Amino acid sequence: MIKLLSKLVVSGDAAKGIEYLRMCKEKGYFNSTAAELLLIEIFTDPDSRFKDPGTAVKWSAELRKAYPLHPQMHFVQIVSLYEAGQYEEAGKEALEYLKRVDDGVPAYRRRYLPRILSALGSIRLAENRKEEAQEYFRRAAGTIKDDTSVHPARWAVWALVRQGNVSDLKGQRPQALALYKEARAYHDEWGFVEFIDRYLKKPFSEKELPGPLPPP
Repeated sequence: MIKLLSKLVVSGDAAKGIEYLRMCKEKGYFNSTAAELLLIEIFTDPDSRFKDPGTAVKWSAELRKAYPLHPQMHFVQIVSLYEAGQYEEAGKEALEYLKRVDDGVPAYRRRYLPRILSALGSIRLAENRKEEAQEYFRRAAGTIKDDTSVHPARWAVWALVRQGNVSDLKGQRPQALALYKEARAYHDEWGFVEFIDRYLKKPFSEKELPGPLPPP
């Protein structure tokens, strides 16, 4: 049922789909948690006409209380805080997430490293801490080399693009172009090419900040 409602939001009557999802969340119909997560995703989409990061922050905090050791709920809270412009709080939660990965907390798996490192890079970039941002993006992209026998993680390849963005902002166009081309060389399973080609033609600018936290 949740899948049917999500299709309604995407391709049908979006307002009605969101109304039904809210009903599922509030009344506990079908899978209320899945409905809540989907609504948070809609509320934190910067291009959505239903954007509501304030509600997303409130709901994601409630989910964290209900599932304190669940990495998905933790990351949803980080994205919500970021989209609400609460960068300091988003950074604190992201650092805690990274610590749990480094400490081997169950469920916080090593394969989540590129995701949280890239997220930290975006948070620092939103705070205009470019050097720190670039270092986090560099570390995220560096995980590609951890196992070259498998296709690189989506977040790791996107970190190369974000590194290029920072280089553009610092006026280092040759370095930015090299990073964009490196990212473009990987088989694109995620639709990054459209964005990379745009950055190859025109440097990333301050006007595009802060940008969304997750990759497109």
